[in-house]
This record gives sequence, structure tokens and C-alpha cells, in this order.
Amino acid sequence: MEYQITTHLSRPTTPSDSSPGTPHPGPPRETIAFVVRTCNNNGPLLRRCLESIAWADEVIVVDMFSADGTDAVCAALPNCRVFRRHGTLSANFNYGAAQAGSDWLFRLDSDEIVTPELHEELLAMLARRDADYNTYMVWNRVYRFGRLMRFGGCQRELTCRRTLFRRGTVRFPDRSDHEEPECAEPCGRLDAPYEHHNYRGAREFLRKMEYYTTNDARRRPPGPVPSRPRSLLRSAHRFWVFAIRLQAWRDGWPGLLDAALRAVYCWVEDGKARRRARGSDRRGNGPRRGGATGISHHSFHV
Repeated sequence: MEYQITTHLSRPTTPSDSSPGTPHPGPPRETIAFVVRTCNNNGPLLRRCLESIAWADEVIVVDMFSADGTDAVCAALPNCRVFRRHGTLSANFNYGAAQAGSDWLFRLDSDEIVTPELHEELLAMLARRDADYNTYMVWNRVYRFGRLMRFGGCQRELTCRRTLFRRGTVRFPDRSDHEEPECAEPCGRLDAPYEHHNYRGAREFLRKMEYYTTNDARRRPPGPVPSRPRSLLRSAHRFWVFAIRLQAWRDGWPGLLDAALRAVYCWVEDGKARRRARGSDRRGNGPRRGGATGISHHSFHV
């Protein structure tokens, strides 16, 4: 199976990583590993991400066989180990987490940056060595088109996700790229944010949309697939939700454009699901067409 293809990119051994999973020497505090998930060919974004966590005890990058110099970007960080693996982002986090030896794990994507404020808050928590929870939620400042977005799903309460975990306490279900962890226990919240540079322009959005809609359509569970009229209504509803109900209009033209692109995402995903359903119908085992589904759980994270 493709999800089992894994390659460790070796680099010169240093005292900080003489054995896998061994964090480099540091002050008497708990240790932290950042598990960075990268889709494919995100080298420029990944560089900024890794620079923001150069202070970490461990950095583990799970890459989907990039060919854009990602290896060189990672090699510049002495405490970084890279693994190549196909799979969902959720499954790749689980794999990366299993390679870590630190006390705490922080989930990070290649287009996300740890802020100086979050850096300081994490160090203070690690120094206390008596965290009240095994899981913490962290909110993120969302940037699209190079601008800070404050509405349209980017409100602080809507971007707060379970991101920091004590090692061995959490696992992500492997159903799609944007899953939340299987964790029923209470969690804490950190005050400082990280930055999520979602996309810098429509072209980058479309590149991500092509990747995610293809995977989402392939992994869609059995059930009704929206017809074209229903899909059109669903897309219009999504635009209304983000533009009006979540007030994307207050971010000006970037907010309205983002809401429109999300409507396009919905239309494209449904279209790919219909094509797959037609292929399955010819084999006699496809999902039914004509139904409608609600806004997907990953709408805020595309």
C-alpha cells in the first residue's frame, strides 16, 4: 500500500541526534518536538516554518516526496529529521509522532509559523514541568493574499485547534487530511497564536484545491452524491455562510474573494465525487446521486 512507503533522509550525525528520537541537550525542562506535515513541493513556505522552530528539541518533517529542494531546506536545521511518506496529513502526523522522543508534540503544517509570543509561552510551560492538561488548544492568525484575515471563519474562536499534546496521549483518525484528534479528555488553551499563511494568491489556492478535492472525493464515505442543481445550491450556501454569516465582507475584497473560492471548492469537490460515482455505478457498487451534504469540517483549514 502506498501509505506504507517511508524513507528516512539521512544526514551527518551530530551529538544532538546520535540516535533517532533523542532530543538535543538543553535546560532542565520538559522537551518538545514539532511534527511538520508537508504535502508536496512547499519548500519556500517550509523554510519560514522551520526557521520559527529552530529552537525546538526535535523537528520531524513528514514529506510527500517533494522535488523542490525541500531536502536542502530541512538539512539546514541541525535538529531536523525528514521522513518521506505517502498518506493523509492525519496519518503522517501519527507516523511522525511515533518517531519522536520528546515529552510534548506540536502539530504544525508547512505553511504555519510559530510566533515569538508562542515560543515564549511554550518555553514557560515546559519549564514548569507540571502542565494541567495533556492536550492544549492553540489559535492561529490566518493570512490570505498576504493579508491578516479577521472574519469569514478566521475569528479567533473558530481557528482554535488541538495542536499541543503530551506524547502518547493522542492519535488522529486516518479518514481525511483535516481531522481532529481522537481525544475525549479536557484540554487547556494557550494565549499566544501561531500564524497560518493559508495561500498568497488564487493560483496557490487552486493548487491546494486540486490536491484536496481529489483526495476528499476519493475518500468520501458511501452515500448520496449531490446532483448538479443541489451542488450549485450547496456552493451558493457556502458562499453565504462565509461571506455573510461569518462576515467575510468585513475583510474587504480579500474576504469576499476567499468566500467565492470556497464556493468553487465545494463545486469542484462535488463534481469529482459525481465522476467517481458514475465510474462506480458502471461497476454496480457506487454511491447514490442526488443527495446533499453540509459544509465539511475542514472548511476553515483549506
